[in-house]
Amino acid sequence: MKTTGIIPFALGIAICASMCACASNSKKTSQEAAEYDYESTSLGIQRPEPTEDYLGDLEPVMLDPIYVTVKSFGAMKPKEITKVHLVPRKNTVELRWRSGINTVCLILTKQHRDAIFAAAERFEKEAESGMLKNETPSSKNAYWTGKCSFWWGAVNETIGCENCDITLNPVIENRKAYLLLRIPSTRATSDPSEFSPKTYVYFSPAQLEHLQRILSQSALESVVAERLENLYVY
Repeated sequence: MKTTGIIPFALGIAICASMCACASNSKKTSQEAAEYDYESTSLGIQRPEPTEDYLGDLEPVMLDPIYVTVKSFGAMKPKEITKVHLVPRKNTVELRWRSGINTVCLILTKQHRDAIFAAAERFEKEAESGMLKNETPSSKNAYWTGKCSFWWGAVNETIGCENCDITLNPVIENRKAYLLLRIPSTRATSDPSEFSPKTYVYFSPAQLEHLQRILSQSALESVVAERLENLYVY
């Protein structure tokens, strides 16, 4: 009788059985309950603290529109600016609108926004007390002067000035008092042969009040906090 094939066959069965037993033991080990926190509502990942130049690691957020007044062909005209974006990683607000032949983008830092709100408070007090003067706006009679990042272009904002002059002046137009945000023409930093378009944006008292509701630091932090709650929830 031949037995040469039986021994290897039996050995193979034994090895296979041994492997199955090991696999079964391994499976039992992997099925043992692990320790984990399933009831928590937080990811447990520490959030970076907000600063003056940083609110959170989020993509730009579209905010509610703001309302301004512009001068078109010598006449005052209300305008809605719908492209208002908060950039949480920089704590800046970008305003985009059509101005003449250009699309323009004004970038407001926290310093700019604080300056606007401080000027608005002074403007309101002086307007109510009858102290406003009908002067041609300039840096000499401005409530505040500074520098800003301002971009423009016929289709997209491809030409830029990182240090455009910006002033906030009280003005009177058609017997109505406004706070004027004025950006004089300034040489572009992206292309020295180009100059920024002279840009005037007027704010009425009601428009300033609405602006503060949308762009105050507390309002922006609230917008970011709501999104961070959704981002870090478990």
